[in-house]
Amino acid sequence: MRSLLSWVIFGLIPQSAERWFITYIFNTIGFGLWISLITFLATLWRDRLDTAVIWCTQYIEEVMLGKKPLLPAPSVSSYKAVHDLQVTSANGHDVKEKMELPV
Repeated sequence: MRSLLSWVIFGLIPQSAERWFITYIFNTIGFGLWISLITFLATLWRDRLDTAVIWCTQYIEEVMLGKKPLLPAPSVSSYKAVHDLQVTSANGHDVKEKMELPV
């Protein structure tokens, strides 16, 4: 990021001995914009990236300590899931029928 500032000050802003005051003003504006960019990027890094990295490292730590499994357990475990089916009988009445799904 310092290379950006040095490019702005020495490459973009004209350097002249006659107009040293204008050069000074432009250098001050360039430095203010540069420090604003650095502050914005640091805030963006803190708010977006650091929270994701902290969450990831805490998850890895809990996996390594054995507090959490690496992969989540399947949603259906050893019990049988019961599924309700809506079946229409021949006379037009709705009948609820329970059907057990194999696991």
